[in-house]
Amino acid sequence: MLAPKVAGTVNLDRASKEIGLDFFILFSSVFGPMGNPGQADYCTANAFMDAYTEYRSELARLNRRQGRTLSVNWPLWKDGGMRVDAETEKRMLHDLGMAAMDSSEGLSAFYRAWASGKNRILVAEGNAELFHTQLNRKQNVMQGTNGALFVAGAKPSPEAGTAAASDDGVFAERAVDYLKKLISGVLKLPVQRIDADAPMEYYGIDSIMTTQLTGELEKTFGSLSKTLFFEYHNIRDLTGYFLKAYHGKMVELLGAEERPEALAPTAAASVPEAKPAVPAPASRRRTRFAPILPREREEASVRPLDVAIIGISGRYPGAGSVRELWDVLRNGKDCITEIPGDRWDYRLYYDEDRNKPGKAYSKWGGFLDGVDRFDPLFFHISPREAEMMDPQERLFLQCVYEAIEDAGYTRETLALNRQYGLPGHVGVYAGVMYEEYQLYGAQQQMLGKPVTLYGLPASVANRVSYFCNFHGPSMTVDTMCSSSLTAIHLACHSLLRGECEVAVAGGVNVSIHPNKYLFLSQGKFISGKGRCESFGEGATATCRGRRRSRTAQAVVPRDRGQGSHLRHH
Repeated sequence: MLAPKVAGTVNLDRASKEIGLDFFILFSSVFGPMGNPGQADYCTANAFMDAYTEYRSELARLNRRQGRTLSVNWPLWKDGGMRVDAETEKRMLHDLGMAAMDSSEGLSAFYRAWASGKNRILVAEGNAELFHTQLNRKQNVMQGTNGALFVAGAKPSPEAGTAAASDDGVFAERAVDYLKKLISGVLKLPVQRIDADAPMEYYGIDSIMTTQLTGELEKTFGSLSKTLFFEYHNIRDLTGYFLKAYHGKMVELLGAEERPEALAPTAAASVPEAKPAVPAPASRRRTRFAPILPREREEASVRPLDVAIIGISGRYPGAGSVRELWDVLRNGKDCITEIPGDRWDYRLYYDEDRNKPGKAYSKWGGFLDGVDRFDPLFFHISPREAEMMDPQERLFLQCVYEAIEDAGYTRETLALNRQYGLPGHVGVYAGVMYEEYQLYGAQQQMLGKPVTLYGLPASVANRVSYFCNFHGPSMTVDTMCSSSLTAIHLACHSLLRGECEVAVAGGVNVSIHPNKYLFLSQGKFISGKGRCESFGEGATATCRGRRRSRTAQAVVPRDRGQGSHLRHH
């Protein structure tokens, strides 16, 4: 089912792109936006057709296609080859509010869909209130200028839709209080001490507790997403989700009266969307196709001055900040030292003989101070978890926070940047080379001590995105010595393409284990004199100077950076 629909859609469009079409109509299914267990290929194929409609519509707007594009999300029809038995049809009406559609109603809905002027129309017949609730619960209905919801047979009543509470704001606050009561038992906190707007981590919520919280909510609402508490970062946002996805259940629980009108298969009409008083977070679904821009806009978007550095932070050997680094450079200070004892005892591995196996002939390098100093509670991380984190991950998080402050923002205000209807569209790009902290865990295991340390480079960037509630691209890159530069390049590229509104970019590299020096000595990559003499007389190799630097932190397109101070270092 997947290949014919996808290949057929694409090839038909390509074959007709030079033809002066009046229209290009795709017959999709309601299960494209809704999904259906056991039909992943069918649902994916139809969702592809819906997305392709938007893609082709944009091409038509740019005069690269002809004719209006329309995708119709059809329900089950009573007539035709795709029929189900009476029991299945009854279950669909009970579970989804969707009945099999009469051919006459389908044809009428088709003409109305075309007359609507929209690019995507969803058509259904049955219980409008239940069907609309199920759509919201799936959180996959594309909302916006290109989407419209038509239900055949619906006669919207002014009384149907939202709960008939006298004040939507009061109803929303009652919903907030209800969830606070459910959650307070797991948190073991009085309800009055729970702030609906406070971040979840403020209460020390960890992965185990999120499982318990989800289980408590499932007692009332049934099966829920296991990532719910990672998607919604405070109780008010979580309430918005339940008001939208489980509106009928919330009305039932809170005792508000609601009088939905049963459907009669007569005429097609649009169904008004419920508007809860607490804004529900937008759908996280994004287009499957890269945005199409006119060529002149693409050319105009790559001007170098369209990106500005508005915040910077860094830690370097002999310099705990960028300001201290300038002093080091101005005074010509040499920051190369012997390997400090708080890293490892280099005497166990050092030997001047460059050819002696199992030994390192260098004992020099540039080292950061205080790589073991970290305030986990400030970042809402448990001390136990902080001990397991790679120091590179901890340092990167600290410097990101400092750079955001340097830019004059907080993580909350920076996360207000919005794209695709989702707040926090901020990209994080981290250049990381060497992940050797986990080797200490392996050594302890060899001694019979069950110590496990994870080595996940992706966590360096993802930790920042999670803590700051950023929803833009989040990636760690390793291109060896050019990792930091590559991260900055990717961040700028992402900004210029509109993939994020703000980007955080830089790199981290900490010498934490003797394995690095043993490896570099084996390959003759490291200098035994503690000096870098590139292309100079008597040069042998490089001297390792590890730094934790955020050289391009919180960079933004200049036309969106008004009000931010720019860095001219």
